[in-house]
Amino acid sequence: MGYINMERIFIEGYSDRQRNELIHEVEKTIAENGGWIMDHQMFSNKSISLWVVTDYLKLGKMFNDLKLIQVNMNSERLDTILGNNHPIEDPEPIMLSLSINFINHYPDLAVKTPPIS
Repeated sequence: MGYINMERIFIEGYSDRQRNELIHEVEKTIAENGGWIMDHQMFSNKSISLWVVTDYLKLGKMFNDLKLIQVNMNSERLDTILGNNHPIEDPEPIMLSLSINFINHYPDLAVKTPPIS
């Protein structure tokens, strides 16, 4: 099955941990749970968006491991995703969009464009 036809799951999370330190731990956690980061986008130092390909059956452990490194996610949304919507053995990979907002007091790294007069 190609990436275009994959089931897509969208999750938002947040953390008050330092961005650089957390990004490396998130990358390690995803890899340890059999996921592959296919694409990413940084939005200054305030958030990151990751596109991850993984097996549906590994999502529960991946989400628990992300919580252990202080990536907080909506538990109701996770319960819905991990509910009984899938067969016990789902051989098809899924595409996970994981957006993490960094809640901290570091200045924004965005370069503001001055107005043109």
